[in-house]
Amino acid sequence: KFAKKYDISLKELENVYYKNLQKSERNEIPLMIVWKKTLNKFNIQGNYKNYVREMMDMKSFNKKMLDFVLSIRKNYKTAYFTNYAEEYWKIHEKLIDLSEYFDFGAVSYKIGSRKPEPKGFKEIMKRFKAKPFETIFLDDTEKNLKNAKRIEIKTIHFRNLSQLKNELKKLGVEN
Repeated sequence: KFAKKYDISLKELENVYYKNLQKSERNEIPLMIVWKKTLNKFNIQGNYKNYVREMMDMKSFNKKMLDFVLSIRKNYKTAYFTNYAEEYWKIHEKLIDLSEYFDFGAVSYKIGSRKPEPKGFKEIMKRFKAKPFETIFLDDTEKNLKNAKRIEIKTIHFRNLSQLKNELKKLGVEN
């Protein structure tokens, strides 16, 4: 939406914004720097906080998926591993309290590592004293599954809730 709004090539935007955002998601640079570099590159005026709010206003949550996590949580430990810069995450936390749904969460800026880097998976397994073969990682982006597979975590490429339930059942997970 940002690229369209300012008539910027998505590829160019990704080269500036996402490259720097990844650093912010590891807590290497503040989000303000990400946006300053992006806005300067494309000669766009404005307060970066407005763009941060605009990005976070696009967030939505899948209630059926969250309800499913609650049903799984009755018999299994649940965790999330997500990529967020600190400022984005602080807004996210005001939008939804994930502790209602998950036993633990690894947020990239807090642990200094992004999906699909192994550190986050290892943090979660350490928290639960779980072995890779006892762990299932799901993500809607297939490339995020590769490192989990490399360390022998079971993976599911999430497409929809029905497919997820079927895949979990195949792995012996009942809800």
